[in-house]
Amino acid sequence: MVKGKESKYKLYWSGNSKGTAGVGVFLAEKWIEKVFEVRRVSDRIILIKLVVGLGMLNILSIYAPQSGLSDTEKDNFYDQIRAVTTEIPASELLLPCGDWNGHLGSSGTGYEEVHGGYSFGTYAILTLTVRVFWNMRWPTICYYSR
Repeated sequence: MVKGKESKYKLYWSGNSKGTAGVGVFLAEKWIEKVFEVRRVSDRIILIKLVVGLGMLNILSIYAPQSGLSDTEKDNFYDQIRAVTTEIPASELLLPCGDWNGHLGSSGTGYEEVHGGYSFGTYAILTLTVRVFWNMRWPTICYYSR
């Protein structure tokens, strides 16, 4: 349990002893009792299932492999993502978040099947960070891209 000024959070984490990868989710104390399942898929993927009202919320937090890693490691990562997400019923909400290590260049060539050939600027690195605030009836999602 991590204590804030007037709050407490629990860290659900999955990583490795080498310190080369790791991913986690901080969950406010009032939501800890709503945790139905925690799946530490790998040192780059964690899935937390929460019972919210009559439904299920799946928080998928990931840290995608960097460009310097082998194609085999990248393929294994995306195979794991596919396996985890296909097991989530359509009736449940999926909230994917994390560092997707996405890259777009000015020419937009090389991965057209992924990004449709669209590009932006000379070179941009896309990082999506999602924060969910549960103090309202419905979650408010804030994100930024750098």
